[in-house]
Amino acid sequence: MTITSKLIEAQNKWAKDNQSKPYRTPLMDLDLWEEIQPNTYKKAKELTNNDVNADHGSYWNSSYSTWTEFCSDTVNVWPIDKFEKDLNIPLRPQRPFSADHILKDMIKTNSGEFNHALAGAIHVGIRPDGSTNVWDHWHSVLLAKICGITHLKVSMTKHPSDWSIEDCRLYEMNLYQIKNGHSKKSTKEDIFVKSVAISKSKNETNNKTIIKDILDSLHIAADLTDPNKQAIQGIPTIIESRALLIKHHTDSSVADQKIKEYLAIMKEGFPKEVLSGYLFSGIVHFMISFEDMIEKLDTIHLHKFFKIHTATGLDQAKFISTSENYKGKSSESISVRIANLFNEWVFRYYQKTDTPIKRPITLKKATSVYGNDLPDLLIKSTFHQTNEYITVQCPHCHEMLEADVNSQNTRKLKV
Repeated sequence: MTITSKLIEAQNKWAKDNQSKPYRTPLMDLDLWEEIQPNTYKKAKELTNNDVNADHGSYWNSSYSTWTEFCSDTVNVWPIDKFEKDLNIPLRPQRPFSADHILKDMIKTNSGEFNHALAGAIHVGIRPDGSTNVWDHWHSVLLAKICGITHLKVSMTKHPSDWSIEDCRLYEMNLYQIKNGHSKKSTKEDIFVKSVAISKSKNETNNKTIIKDILDSLHIAADLTDPNKQAIQGIPTIIESRALLIKHHTDSSVADQKIKEYLAIMKEGFPKEVLSGYLFSGIVHFMISFEDMIEKLDTIHLHKFFKIHTATGLDQAKFISTSENYKGKSSESISVRIANLFNEWVFRYYQKTDTPIKRPITLKKATSVYGNDLPDLLIKSTFHQTNEYITVQCPHCHEMLEADVNSQNTRKLKV
């Protein structure tokens, strides 16, 4: 059992043992965190020990002149220890808290500083028996407590006096679902654009800001909002591909130039489509794998290759072919598809010249590149150019079969 699951199990056990009064305070949860995950708790305390939190956090004074005035607004502000969470089983208006979420997603992403504006008002249900429940933003309460914040804004929902506790729980669960379950999630592209803006405001240079500058130079938009730019999706894949290019070329400036060239080729080849980060990753894998092996493989030939193929009506979907990609190996699957098409294009293109050449990617070269990631049959059927059967072993039943190298159809091995 992992430490994280132990923390959740401990909360569930407590809830089961305290069904008559299943209300937890912020201090109870933090004490439990310190008991089960002392190292991460200590790290969280260290990261939140700063001048901003010592001054009660940031953005509490948007409507108040002093902290005393903020705390005195008892209609809209509660002392932190007044907040409680109903962890009832099985009708549960709140879930167990996650220490990992607080540390990784809340503390580290905001430099350990508590931001009252970011936390917002804590949503609390006021029940007829006098009990209360934080039905949303409990993690913000715990974050505030560990940061040493003593008071928080509150948004109260008072339930009718004739409601049972079960009625209150159901209503609070419905409020949470309406507020969070149907809200529009931020896309990775939205998050990318916002994080770049924040980094640039701090004069930071990182993978994201560099990718954004390249996109801007090519008039490509990552957030789908600029009608004057061609859109792209799959930003995380492009960032991962940049790391591979830097590793391959051992020079970030060369890697960034390659990124710009590959994206420019895609932009010209598919001018009316939203560009795909998956196709980009396939191109990167293909080029890294073969550009040192094949004389005719460079940016100029890659440009010609895509220009000719897209002129015949091939769209990105033909290259990406998501349904046919090998599970967990989309870049390799797209790369092998590009490699096969490039192989045939070079062969046919140079047949028309005074110096005809053979297909540059032999079965041996293909196997050396893809053998560790893709099935043997897929590689052989893609790059073997004769109409014959080859002997393969079924990966499921381990029976020896004969496979048509072009169609991938199999038959039992003749004895």
